[in-house]
Amino acid sequence: MNTTLRIFERMLRDPGMLVAILAAVAGFALRLFHRLKRRALGVEGRNWPAIDATIDVVCVVEVLSREETIGYDATLTYFYRNPDLQVGEYVRPFPLKAAAENWVEQFKSRHVMVHVNPKKPAESVLLEDDLLAITIQPALLLNEALRMEKVPELQQGYRLLAAFSEIVGMAGLAASAVMFCICLRRGGERTESWILWSLGGALAFTAVSMYALILRAEDEDEYRSFSHRYSIWCPAWMSRALAAFGGLFAIFWLISKIDPGLARYLLLGTGSLFPLIFMCWGFLVTTGFHLAVVRSQMHRRPQYEEASSRVTAQAK
Repeated sequence: MNTTLRIFERMLRDPGMLVAILAAVAGFALRLFHRLKRRALGVEGRNWPAIDATIDVVCVVEVLSREETIGYDATLTYFYRNPDLQVGEYVRPFPLKAAAENWVEQFKSRHVMVHVNPKKPAESVLLEDDLLAITIQPALLLNEALRMEKVPELQQGYRLLAAFSEIVGMAGLAASAVMFCICLRRGGERTESWILWSLGGALAFTAVSMYALILRAEDEDEYRSFSHRYSIWCPAWMSRALAAFGGLFAIFWLISKIDPGLARYLLLGTGSLFPLIFMCWGFLVTTGFHLAVVRSQMHRRPQYEEASSRVTAQAK
């Protein structure tokens, strides 16, 4: 109990830490408030009278989240009279631009029923059920959207570099995980230095090759955006594992800022595991990137096969 009070006391005394915590809490509360507000508006709006509206403007806007991931908001802007001309919006987030554009174009100039607040004519809501009634083509699944996504074609050398780095990274990740389990089973016994140096060399190779591909990405705007959202192409289990390791480091960093003595106490007897944890985290980052690059190039093939067949048919 005394340790807990001491931790909170140090948090309140550190202005930087206090500001960071308050900013994080405020951001979470704001997102939660908007989510609850939209949900409450949808529930309440079902009892409002329905009015015919016209979806006159559709657009797709790129958005950057707090987690530095790029997404796309498909926005439907509709107009109705009650009795004056009023306007409302419906927004749906998408991870990929191709999926958002494919979904939003079908609603241009379409009529839809919207529910209007009888006390506030300018307040309206477009319900999912009403939108579904006029939907011709539902939102694409992720695999379908990936096949439609425009991804620049890498040169053969870069594709080979990404594929080879993926193999090296997978081997390094597996070796790091095995050594972590062995070290943990032996009660924190230190790993031999030559093993750590070997793993470090493999990690350095995958990191340097990832940096080379990122430099290549800077040549084209489309691929630069891909380098920021490669997690879409990365397997889900890798993204979850990366988030878990990132959360683990964040927790220990926060504890070390609040109370260094407590951090040393928690790390007592586990210091030998941290190099291996770092190796696992590093291999997850680099291997996930290379695997995402390889998968993106594989998904390009149907586009070019379809395009080439269409050109051949037109020539005939």
